[in-house]
Amino acid sequence: MKIDVEVKGLEHLKIALTKQLPKKAHRKVIQKSLRISAQPMLRAARASAARSSGALAESIRTWNVIANRRREKTFATVHLGPKRSWKKSIALVSSHYGRSFTVNRLGIYHGHIIEFGSKNQPAQAYLGPAMASHGQSMIKDFGRIMAGEIEREAERLKRKQRK
Repeated sequence: MKIDVEVKGLEHLKIALTKQLPKKAHRKVIQKSLRISAQPMLRAARASAARSSGALAESIRTWNVIANRRREKTFATVHLGPKRSWKKSIALVSSHYGRSFTVNRLGIYHGHIIEFGSKNQPAQAYLGPAMASHGQSMIKDFGRIMAGEIEREAERLKRKQRK
């Protein structure tokens, strides 16, 4: 499930971003702001994830995605969901099921089956309800968090130039 959100009306932040920071820092500030504003949604998804071994809840993360400039129209992208290769969650699966159970090289790969179900298993949604309950507050908090991150990054760059 992919949800694209376009935020409009933050012109004052756009002006502050372009005037206070060099172009190299723009993506860093936006991605950090997105990751911080997604934390309530991340906590809700972890809390409602199925817990037989706890590996699925442990593997739910946020991570930055570098956009392919030819295909992507977005400037900054942050994903939220189960990360297959998270080593701690792979260790939880192995310890829960014992040595006889081997986790293949794909890692934690059952998150979509839990979310949407299959013909043999009913759906136990964890990401959808988290998005429904925290999506609007995430968008509202993004502007406030980004303003603080712009100030913090500008201060960091000023200190770096003084050295």
